[in-house]
Amino acid sequence: MFGLTTKTINNTNTQHVTADASSESNKKLTIKEVNNSLALASEYAEICLKNKVKNKWIMFINPEESAISQLASFENIDQKNVLCVQIKADILNRKDVFSQIKIALLADNCSALILPKSLSQLINKEELSLEFNQHEANGYILANKNIAH
Repeated sequence: MFGLTTKTINNTNTQHVTADASSESNKKLTIKEVNNSLALASEYAEICLKNKVKNKWIMFINPEESAISQLASFENIDQKNVLCVQIKADILNRKDVFSQIKIALLADNCSALILPKSLSQLINKEELSLEFNQHEANGYILANKNIAH
């Protein structure tokens, strides 16, 4: 059974997809929309702080360039643990994207994996949530409402 909880705080929409609707502590996949690049950079920073684990990456797949650049200005973020990966969505299909995410999670080198909404539309959110629940990493799907995808 899957659950989807939605919260709106400060004009930011947040959804949590869980493999078990009765388990609020089992939030391994968070879906969030923000209003601009600065808010997205702040979300990136919050994720980095929340998921800081020694010898593990915080993996950003196709991050928004301006927001990831702003992340470098946050003093409390250890840039050595941030890994940015670019996947060309126009040449990949749903199976390819999901397979690459599964490979990254199986390697157990990530404490968090962040996807843009545009890339996540190729993936079933419930399947993705199940995958994160089987591994130590947390998943995030982030979207900037002011960027056309």
